[in-house]
Amino acid sequence: MQHLEQAWADIQSMSDEFDKSILTYSSLGLGVSLAFIKDVVPLANAVCLGLLYASWIAFATAIVATVFSFPLSMWAQEKHVDHLKLYYIDKKQEYLNAGSKPATWLKYFRWLSGTFFVLAIVGTIWFCILNVNVARNMTKSKDNDSQMRLQEGRDPIRVTPLEKGRPPMAMTPLAGGPPPSAVPPQPATSTAPAPPKSTSNQKK
Repeated sequence: MQHLEQAWADIQSMSDEFDKSILTYSSLGLGVSLAFIKDVVPLANAVCLGLLYASWIAFATAIVATVFSFPLSMWAQEKHVDHLKLYYIDKKQEYLNAGSKPATWLKYFRWLSGTFFVLAIVGTIWFCILNVNVARNMTKSKDNDSQMRLQEGRDPIRVTPLEKGRPPMAMTPLAGGPPPSAVPPQPATSTAPAPPKSTSNQKK
């Protein structure tokens, strides 16, 4: 009986520590991933965002399952006290270490919280690994671009095209005379012979 009592006390203690650990680490992991995931890679350039969302859901499920395990544990203890009374006082042998629905559900909830906690941790780590590689490749490409620009040097300055030349300035005419364009042309001198006089005038 002493060994059974010690084993039962150890089981209860480990169960309590397990629930506390799952609740604490799940809350911490969810808060850290929500607050600092942007420091790993910008969300605009992140890949496999579905994996990150799934890890958040897994963390939340582990927290909810752990929270619900506390009232289930109290319910299972109450059922166990009833079984103790029925076995030790009423002498009913069928209640010796008899199970109960709350105890069964409590086991399921513990397995559920532990499984989702592990899945959340794995999903978060895998998401960070993938996106760290993406961020590293982006950094390398930026470094290569900057090195190529340094090697190429500056671009030559563009030549500004010349505009058409100005027309020559008009000449100012001399004072006292018309401008050259206003001088009338001289009539040409004719050297043709004079027409002969009419014969009718001679007879008269």
